[in-house]
Amino acid sequence: MCRLLNCKDIQVIQVILDGLSNILKMAGTNASNIAVVIEEAGGLDKIEALQQHENGDIYKMAYCIVDNYFSNEGEVDQSLAPQASQQSFQFGGQQLPPGGFKF
Repeated sequence: MCRLLNCKDIQVIQVILDGLSNILKMAGTNASNIAVVIEEAGGLDKIEALQQHENGDIYKMAYCIVDNYFSNEGEVDQSLAPQASQQSFQFGGQQLPPGGFKF
């Protein structure tokens, strides 16, 4: 299905985007699993490329799919965030060797 996103026929692209949108919408809580399958099939790259399409409807459909199902905004990996104390931040990583560094 994702291979058809390279088609030159605007109606075919619209039908495929509409189908992908409906599949993701109906998947409910499993939408992230479906999104992974689409991404692994190369569909995300093609959908993102369609955001530059000259047809406004295709642009809007592609934008909505990416925004609703592939956007990771707001998700922060807490293990990467620095630990805050009252005076400073404590970043993870390697500790200083005993006695410090010797040059």
